[in-house]
Amino acid sequence: MAGPLREPHMPNGRASGGKNPGSGWQGLQEPVGTRFWPTSGPLRVLGCWEAGPAVFGRASWERNVGMSDIPETWPPRPSASIEAPTVPLFPLPGVFLYPHQLLPLHVFEPRYLAMMRDILDSHGQLVIGTVLRDQRDRMMDEEAPPEVLSVAGLGEVARYDKTKDGRYLIWVLGRERVTIDEAESEHPYRLVRTTPLPESAPREAEVPGFTQDLRAAILERHKNLDQLPEELPVGVLVDLLAQQLDVPQEVLERLFCEPDLSARATTVLRAHEAYPPE
Repeated sequence: MAGPLREPHMPNGRASGGKNPGSGWQGLQEPVGTRFWPTSGPLRVLGCWEAGPAVFGRASWERNVGMSDIPETWPPRPSASIEAPTVPLFPLPGVFLYPHQLLPLHVFEPRYLAMMRDILDSHGQLVIGTVLRDQRDRMMDEEAPPEVLSVAGLGEVARYDKTKDGRYLIWVLGRERVTIDEAESEHPYRLVRTTPLPESAPREAEVPGFTQDLRAAILERHKNLDQLPEELPVGVLVDLLAQQLDVPQEVLERLFCEPDLSARATTVLRAHEAYPPE
């Protein structure tokens, strides 16, 4: 059940809402259970940044998940997770999973319910693949599934709630950008092989200027945020600003796939100026 991938492109046109869309959870049944799982260490999350409903309180916060109530058998050791040969692909239109982002999702389709059962019984990882704009009408087509961006977000299920009727409310913690290659799948969902996207750091002389401009842009767009943690690196600041932009999806694709952090920072700041906040 392999499907196609596509490299990023930059056609003209404005998408209807470039931000990661929320996952309206209003009216859902009361969850029957809540589980927190360790990832590769204590879970330190900086910023949901409107990726989902306002269930996390402040836009910049930290949480450490205690280890005392976690069973020894799940998840496997971090090395086992990293070495998993294939990872389930969860294709979503217009959604990008950034490193360090906590993305809440509502899982209800039967094939993805099967995916959830499988990953919760194994390494706990999945890939959020961005469905391209012109492929959205193929979301339900299992014979010709939609094309996704060739750079995606590898994440781990940090928490899940299961409802009485078997659906899942999950919180996916973004780990890293990866390039993906479609793999054959005997499951109802797609599988991909992942390779970390190599990134080049900005020159030391560029860091102070990028840091100042990025922090100012983020605070300009997030009126309820008074300050940011001082230690945030340029790459995290770029991703935080990108999540606040209401720009064509193709611009976000270019930002997400750019391996050079200097070029990524320059592009996101130009997009901030070209598409000012309302």
